[in-house]
Amino acid sequence: MTIIKPYDANRFIKKLPPDTGAILFYGPNLGLSHERARQVISVFLDEKVDDPFALVRLSADDLATNEARLRDELYARPLSGGRNCVWIHPGSPQITKLLSTFSKEEVPDTLLIVETGNLTPGAALRTLFERHQKWAAIACYADNKRDLEQMLDKTIMKANLKIQSEARLFLLSHLGADRMVSRMEIEKICLYAEGQLSPISLEDIIAITSDVSARDVDPFLDGLGLGDFPGTDARLHSLLESGTPHTHLITRAISHFQLLHELRCEVEKGKSATSVVENRKPAVFFKRKEALIRQCARWKQKELEIIQNQLHEGMKMSRRSDGLSRIGIVRILLDVAARTPSAQSSAL
Repeated sequence: MTIIKPYDANRFIKKLPPDTGAILFYGPNLGLSHERARQVISVFLDEKVDDPFALVRLSADDLATNEARLRDELYARPLSGGRNCVWIHPGSPQITKLLSTFSKEEVPDTLLIVETGNLTPGAALRTLFERHQKWAAIACYADNKRDLEQMLDKTIMKANLKIQSEARLFLLSHLGADRMVSRMEIEKICLYAEGQLSPISLEDIIAITSDVSARDVDPFLDGLGLGDFPGTDARLHSLLESGTPHTHLITRAISHFQLLHELRCEVEKGKSATSVVENRKPAVFFKRKEALIRQCARWKQKELEIIQNQLHEGMKMSRRSDGLSRIGIVRILLDVAARTPSAQSSAL
């Protein structure tokens, strides 16, 4: 049985046991899950994370239409020789049966990586990895204060920059619980301050992060979560025309749907959407409570995980050419609004 505790994940990845056959990354922090998957692949493939001959990326949809492909890829050997890695992202609990057929097989010099969303302790996919002697399961939960502090300090130091204590505290208080979103915000600040000799100041942080008022974006996010397609479309184009960066909107959308996922997980434990929103710590801004309660009642946990994966793909897209990424992100955001499920008033 190999259950890697979150606090021990970095040590496990850096000193990956040579007989490890497969690793499952699961949990609500999809950004952290993706980052850790890349780290372990880098260790296993000697930093050849982007080598198409050594790394094969598959989705659950790929395997749903062609189950034999997983076997083909696991047993394939790179043209240049060496190790082989198969990365399933995003994974799905439905692939448990398929993966279980490989649980008794050992494929030399091959590592299987599976990423998925939140899994309950008794979930079949999680149990499969936890009970296997040579497979591992690593939970990826929301970043806490210490995680954010370490990531911020390391990124600032790597960029050969310094930051004032006041600016550091302000930035930490505005970072979210998703690793990818937080990292991109920090990297954006480092890019802004590149070559700057003086420490990053509070004024610098505000200049970068305060271009868009939360009061302007929150109605857009609530419309997105409630499936108000006409309203979302109108607000989206209004924000873009007023100069709001499309990257900011996709970042805020990821944070919003992560919050909904957190709330919905509690609802599916038997609590009402109203009590979950009312009792959340830190408290939800009172003007947004009613909208969040309605959104929390509409969505299912698994549906929110699908949306989170879709939004993370948009985040990756934002790193490409500005024009193409803007078009792609707009399409993704409007698609989310169109996919919002019907209201379920009984869950209120």
